Amino acid sequence: MGDAVKEKIREGLQKGKYRESGSGGYINAEAGWTDYLISERIIFSHRINDYSAGDLLEELHAHGYYELTLNAAGEGVQYISDGQGIVVEPGMAILTKPLKFHVFRLDAPICYDRYVLYFRDPSAVFPDCSVMDFVGMGNDSFAAFALSGQRLLTQIRAAEAALSDADTPYAMAKAYLEICGLFLTLSDQKTISARSVHPPQFISCIKEYIDANFLQIHSVSDVAAHFFYSREYISRSFRQYYNTPVYEYILKRKILYCCMLLEDGENVETAARSAGFGNMSSFIKVFRRYNGCTPSEYRAKTR
Repeated sequence: MGDAVKEKIREGLQKGKYRESGSGGYINAEAGWTDYLISERIIFSHRINDYSAGDLLEELHAHGYYELTLNAAGEGVQYISDGQGIVVEPGMAILTKPLKFHVFRLDAPICYDRYVLYFRDPSAVFPDCSVMDFVGMGNDSFAAFALSGQRLLTQIRAAEAALSDADTPYAMAKAYLEICGLFLTLSDQKTISARSVHPPQFISCIKEYIDANFLQIHSVSDVAAHFFYSREYISRSFRQYYNTPVYEYILKRKILYCCMLLEDGENVETAARSAGFGNMSSFIKVFRRYNGCTPSEYRAKTR
């Protein structure tokens, strides 16, 4: 399997989303923070943003790697993954598992301070797999942890301190060791239950219907006809909650399904047909938009 985390940086550089910082990091030109590629297996970043109500509305998205978010400050952020959700509080870590659609959103202004780590293959991160036991905790979509006092924040800030000074001897190695220590700390903890949040029932029904039938759905009109509502009402309702047009979500589900087939060795044409794409040029265009490469390139680098 190719390293999807490393590819995220490479594709960001190609698209102009990233530029090199000169200190081993990559500045995210859109968001303003710096991402660090550590040991070519982990992306690290510290993100602080002042959000007005409604500003923090990511699009519903999924990716082929783990995402660990450590929340340092900011109350009232809602995390939703595959129809389940929790209210994220300071002193909480959220692990999103690969290929699970998720989104962070909020209903009130906050200053949101969090650390984010991306990684793919736990066995490639650290040879002793028990260090990474936490990736199997929680449910199929995500796991939530309460930070053990200030220990996790102390560890992640030590990693940040090593990375922030380009002259620090063995900066990447020191950051890597601190992060592996953080992973070990998580593996010694239990997951927690937090105050649940659920999408409005009608929105949940729309998403559940798409999730179960996306291979047979060709347009928003198909979804609207199932619920006996106008396509405009369906689209507006879904987008207000997930900040994602219904048709975009259908396409994302189809493309994610194609990625899974390609990683399993299926050829491009069969993968496209299996996901309901009848036109290859259209399929390749949509695939490139979401993945930054053609289906053939994706298949080659993930096998």
